[in-house]
Amino acid sequence: MPFGLLVSFACHAALILWAMFSMRAVQQLPAPDTPAISAELITPSEFLSLKKGSEDAKNLETKANDKPTEDDSKNDTKKPDNAPPPAPPPPPQEVAKVEPPPPPKPPEVEPPKVEPPKPPEPDPIAKKIDEPPPPPEPTPGPTPDEQKALEQKIEEQRKADEAKKKAEEEARKKKLAEELKKKKLAEAAKKKAEEAKKFDANKLASLIDKAPDDAQQKALLDKDPKKKGQQAAGTSQSATATGKEAGTATGTAPVLSAREQDLLKGMIKSQLERCWRLPGAGGGSEIPAVTLSWHLLQDGSLNGEPSVKSAPNDTLGHAASEAALRAVRSCQPFKLPPESYDGWKDIEWVFDPRQMM
Repeated sequence: MPFGLLVSFACHAALILWAMFSMRAVQQLPAPDTPAISAELITPSEFLSLKKGSEDAKNLETKANDKPTEDDSKNDTKKPDNAPPPAPPPPPQEVAKVEPPPPPKPPEVEPPKVEPPKPPEPDPIAKKIDEPPPPPEPTPGPTPDEQKALEQKIEEQRKADEAKKKAEEEARKKKLAEELKKKKLAEAAKKKAEEAKKFDANKLASLIDKAPDDAQQKALLDKDPKKKGQQAAGTSQSATATGKEAGTATGTAPVLSAREQDLLKGMIKSQLERCWRLPGAGGGSEIPAVTLSWHLLQDGSLNGEPSVKSAPNDTLGHAASEAALRAVRSCQPFKLPPESYDGWKDIEWVFDPRQMM
């Protein structure tokens, strides 16, 4: 703590203590004795009786002299000391007793006229409240230009609402048509799948009857030597372990007749032609032939991925192989007679544009 603050604190404390003790030591001065003054209170009636005169007293009236007398003028001069004393004043003359005037008759007091009560003044606030509100001022109507713009806006809004309603109706109809179309497609697909599961023996017999016999095929091959060589190559492949469309010809599988082989070949070919799209511009002369093999389940779907057996090792060969693979995948499930499953479960097929197109 600073030294100055301590000194200030000590001085103030000493000053306060000194003031307290000095005030106690001062002697009280004696107060002077003040004499008591008696005062009496009188009533107003007593005050009036003091000022009121007595009825028995005599009224002294003297006539005032307008002109001063010689005695008065002499009185103004200084009299010598040896002058005789003045004569005593004459006794006052008796004044006739003045009778007080008779008291005046009290005025006749007329009864106050009772005025009819005035109607109460109407309260301006209540009158203001009771007044009906003033009719609202008529709003000015729109100008011709504003009226025309308003009508145009209403017409545009109406047209927009109609267009919106029409679009919603068309969208609803379109959606309903799409749903109906999907439903029909689903029903058709379901019906088609059910029909595919059933084998039509009559159709198979008719196809067998329509298939060319061996003599007709031989005659056709004799007319076209080029096809004869290709057919010979195909039949040589069919005679091996796996044919293009007739399945295996060895082992425990039943051996199919020529007509059954031709029937299965026609069924597979007709299905592959719908799914096969030639690469490039679609010309068949420059597209090479490729050979694929695949395995089928009893419902006609693929049992694994198809594989390329033979194809040229160039750009066109790769394109032809990809097109053939896409065709096999797209055509599944194949619609083939289930009782001949052992004859078409393993297929090896030559995709040759010159034969299939």
